[in-house]
Amino acid sequence: MLLMKKNVVLLGCNGQLGKEFKRYVHEKESAFNWVFIDKINLNLNSLTSESFSDFINTYKPLLIINCAAYTNVDKAEKEKDLAFRINGESVGIMIDILAKKSIPFIHFSTDYVFGDSSGKLLKITDKKNPLSVYGKSKLMGEENIIKKID
Repeated sequence: MLLMKKNVVLLGCNGQLGKEFKRYVHEKESAFNWVFIDKINLNLNSLTSESFSDFINTYKPLLIINCAAYTNVDKAEKEKDLAFRINGESVGIMIDILAKKSIPFIHFSTDYVFGDSSGKLLKITDKKNPLSVYGKSKLMGEENIIKKID
């Protein structure tokens, strides 16, 4: 009997964090089928519930790792709508569907959410105080996730 490997989907595979995941995964033998998705294959700026449901039905992931984000901190000040759409709203759309389907979701924070550049180890319970549009947009995404798991 041939066993099919389960899909682990990595969003944002061409960004800084996504590239590190790809590099590491390619160096190891894996029990999973890694599916690397870039913004051409899943555009978070135009993501809808329907398009993400179709995406999930196509790839049937065991797990989604979200390394995708709008990360140009300075440009986000001018492109506020785009930053909030990608970092906040699209995360809300994804978590709504993933929660309904009981698909685990790994999402990454940033020190910009906390407004703390001290270099100390930050905990999720630390006070949030984003000082920029980028930080505020990332916080919106995290709040969307927390609403679903509370």
